[in-house]
Amino acid sequence: MTSTIGVTILAVVGVWLVGGLLARWTGVLLVVVGAAGLASTGDANGFLLAALGAALWLAGHLLYRVRRGIWKSLPAERVFVAATAVWRKMMVRSTGGTSRRMPRELTEHELRNQSAEIMRALDRGEEFVIIRNGAAVGELRPLRHRRFVAADAALAAFEGAPRVDVGRFRKDVDAALDQDATPRA
Repeated sequence: MTSTIGVTILAVVGVWLVGGLLARWTGVLLVVVGAAGLASTGDANGFLLAALGAALWLAGHLLYRVRRGIWKSLPAERVFVAATAVWRKMMVRSTGGTSRRMPRELTEHELRNQSAEIMRALDRGEEFVIIRNGAAVGELRPLRHRRFVAADAALAAFEGAPRVDVGRFRKDVDAALDQDATPRA
């Protein structure tokens, strides 16, 4: 039992230390072999091998990103950013009559290093939740510019409107709606 635990721990540490490098290079090799097989025989197995290689290559880059906090290559970063954007578009929270997008989560590292991109997103109306050590610590959202109309401007806008007869208005409302105060149950 202890040898199984020891082997498992060594495997996890090994994957953590060299797994990203191993996955990236094995992925490239599988893509090349799969593409060559697809080109020479036209068999679907070559395509599957190339797809598996691409997935392994991306997994290696993701592991590198998790370990070091930066992307190893620009193509891998673009693939993950595009996939994340598609995922976020699908994540719409609905509350019955209204729906809104869930705010994007940002680590303090991303907030510091991508401030220009975040400012552009705020200009587009996006909202963010700031995460520190895995816990939400704040919200970042665009300012809502409110419009106030001065009282004299509102009175001037309704100056030519007809007057409302309060008694007639109440009769119309009573005729249209049941406003009986007695309980129904």
